[in-house]
Amino acid sequence: GDEACETFWEDDWGTTAEASTFAQADHESSLGHPDLCARPCLFFAAGECANGTSCEFCHLPHAKRPAKMDKRQREMLQAMPKHRAKTLVMFVLAPRVLDFNDIPAVRTALDRLCKSCGVGSGLPPAGWPDGESRSDRMVIKALTPMSLRLLVITLERSVLQDDPVAIDAARSLLLQLRSLARQRSAVAAGLARTSS
Repeated sequence: GDEACETFWEDDWGTTAEASTFAQADHESSLGHPDLCARPCLFFAAGECANGTSCEFCHLPHAKRPAKMDKRQREMLQAMPKHRAKTLVMFVLAPRVLDFNDIPAVRTALDRLCKSCGVGSGLPPAGWPDGESRSDRMVIKALTPMSLRLLVITLERSVLQDDPVAIDAARSLLLQLRSLARQRSAVAAGLARTSS
């Protein structure tokens, strides 16, 4: 039940640096942990994941349940004018992407997404978004704690569902970030092997 789930989120997994390096380098769903990875694997946390590296869920510890929008917040976002909803999601997403990795390839992918959403460049200007309403603040508050992966998925599913160009730009950005996470994992795994 719910108590078991709460225990999972608070458990000390006791992972070692070697286990973390292995999981990040060899487990696709743990790449970019915690910003880009999939949801945590409840079976792995209990020591019972039979899927190993083919598991579709993250095998690294998560501090708490992943933040996500509830039904009312999703409906609020979907009921907004499309441009306003895109603006609010990009307001939260753009700085998080640049904090994750601000290299030219990421900036290019982010700019492509911003332009396809009609919200300008990848770095929001001061005071953006303007004219915030109560519903704007509620949506921003719900979006802010979400992972990068979930922000992109929310943008794609709730706001861009009938805009194939913007959906492609969102997916390209996520692929670019995951590629960088894969490169980081490979470097970390190589360093761990040479220091052993």
